[in-house]
Amino acid sequence: MIHHENPFIRRYSHGVQQIKSIDLQSASYYLAGLDIDTVYLGNFNTPLKMGIVYLNKDSLSIQNLEVSEADLPSTAVQLRVRSPYFYLIDGQISRVLQGNLNHWNTSKRWDGTLAFSNYTLIDASNLIARAFEPQTGQLELVKISLGDSLSVRFFTGVLQKQIDGYFDVDGHLSFNSNSGIWVYTYNYRNNFLVLDANLNLEYTGHTLDTITRAQLRIDSISKPGQHKLLGSVLVNAGSYASGGMLYVHSKVKGYYEPAKTWDQTETIDVYDLNGGSYHSSFYVYPLKEQRLSRFFVSAGRFYGFLGDQLVIYDLNPLLNVTH
Repeated sequence: MIHHENPFIRRYSHGVQQIKSIDLQSASYYLAGLDIDTVYLGNFNTPLKMGIVYLNKDSLSIQNLEVSEADLPSTAVQLRVRSPYFYLIDGQISRVLQGNLNHWNTSKRWDGTLAFSNYTLIDASNLIARAFEPQTGQLELVKISLGDSLSVRFFTGVLQKQIDGYFDVDGHLSFNSNSGIWVYTYNYRNNFLVLDANLNLEYTGHTLDTITRAQLRIDSISKPGQHKLLGSVLVNAGSYASGGMLYVHSKVKGYYEPAKTWDQTETIDVYDLNGGSYHSSFYVYPLKEQRLSRFFVSAGRFYGFLGDQLVIYDLNPLLNVTH
């Protein structure tokens, strides 16, 4: 694949600094949910163990989740938390388990027929996910409701196919609960979609780079229904919407950025969701030779997963500057 240095110039905010780190004792954690002063973490390797970080104590505790043998999901299950409930969601087998944070055991189960992925809770009984729609032949956004079973409603045409409708629409979905808007950031092109609460498109935003079309090499001899990506140019490695801003983990180097600094750090670009304009950028530095893999933002702080460490950056020096 062809890699380009794009003709754009970033505004780096050098006032954004790490203020602390928390030892998670595992590199397999991911964000499952947020409460006022509590971060709930799922673990890819041990899905029935919830990590709980109390921010006022900067400490991690582990809570075992109890599931009946008949309800046990596959290893693809992921944890989501929306107080007072937690959810074990397995999109591969279309199953959702719900439990209460006060009791730590699952008490409800829903089963469906549609495989889904990249899911985010709206409320206690609805989530937005991504699933393959046979009629359009591509991945689409879908609303899944927890009723007598898992009922689904497709939102076709939101994700814009360029090549195959599978890899080229891959991306990250984020819900900004304060404003009630959704943001879908494509992995392989310089676009993000800003959607209202009903998933209607408000506008298409553009990241700084100039890669407008996904650069992919896809196996063309696979059997129907099989997908294999042979090569790609990754543009956006992750994104998160919070406080009216969109934070994007960019993998495209701009002008006048020292090669050594670019190779040794990760860059987060920040966009104002009130119109999609670029605000500024900041570096995330490695810690104990571990680099940023996943992140989230809450209440003016950036939380990054670097190996077995959760690092916290103060974003106020960036957010309090207008351009």
